[in-house]
Parts: sequence; structure tokens; C-alpha cells
Amino acid sequence: IHWGTKQGVYDHKTIARNGASPAAFQATIPKRAGPAKVYYIAHARIDGHDYYSKGMVTVVKAPPTITITKHPYYASSGAASNIYWKIKGGSSITHTDIHWSTRPGIYNHRTAVRQGTSPASFKDTIPKQLGPTKIYYVAHARIDGHDYYSRGSSTVVKLAPPTVNITKHPYY
Repeated sequence: IHWGTKQGVYDHKTIARNGASPAAFQATIPKRAGPAKVYYIAHARIDGHDYYSKGMVTVVKAPPTITITKHPYYASSGAASNIYWKIKGGSSITHTDIHWSTRPGIYNHRTAVRQGTSPASFKDTIPKQLGPTKIYYVAHARIDGHDYYSRGSSTVVKLAPPTVNITKHPYY
């Protein structure tokens, strides 16, 4: 297969295959990083003569993106943390949630699962933490049968300031 990203310019080739005629061959064009059109033709050399198929084109779409759009950088212990995220690209979101933990890289807790159609925005709440810690989290989604994750984020949980109440003044 000869292929390229400009119509009529096939400046890349897949690995050549050999076989006897009639034959069917299969080749894989390397994965593209972003949206593009990939133009390709099949080429065969039979008995010293070159033969080419009709040119074809495939539209390669950019993969879906998941972005955490709003989260607290700091939270007080005893207060829950709201996390907002959006999904763009793809179509069917069969599963999306926040994976979180108080240890980096180990997301052993999850929020409620949501569903939707892309593009979509979501909000969920990480339960309150009782002491000072750091919460690490990523947004996860299964879009059109494939799993995608956002970049990781974190929230520092500080001890809530003490509450001071004056119930009775000694001079009155």
C-alpha cells in the first residue's frame, strides 16, 4: 500500500508482501495523531509489470478528549469537592466517572457512573475528607467502545479552621 496525506502524493509505503496470484493481502497504515485524510492505493508487481488500484481516501478523526474544567485547588476537611469535566469527540458515552484516591497514581475510588452523547459536560462530588490530605483524580470515559482518560488533577485538603463561639461574656 502506498499512502500519504495529500491527494495524489503517496510518499509512504507499508511493508511489501509476496504471494501467488490470485491473492488477498492486508496492510496497516500507522496510526495518525490527529484529524487528517489519508489517501492510498494498492500496488502489485506481477510478472515484472506494475499495477495500481484506484485511489481511495479515509478520513481519520481526532480521538475524543476529556478535560477537567473546574476543581478546587484547596478544600477544607469535612467539605466535599465538586469536580467538573467535559467530553468532546466521538458520539456515544456509555460510561463516565471520576477515579480518585489520596495516593498518587492509585485511583481506587470512583464516583457514580454517568452516560450521555458527546459533546457533554458532567459534574460529580468527591466525598469529604476528615483530615489534611491530597486528593488525586482523573476523569474517565468509555466513548464508542474505547476508554479515555483526562490528565490528572489534585486538591489539597487542609484542616478546617476551628470554630470559636462566645456563648456568654463574663462581664455581663
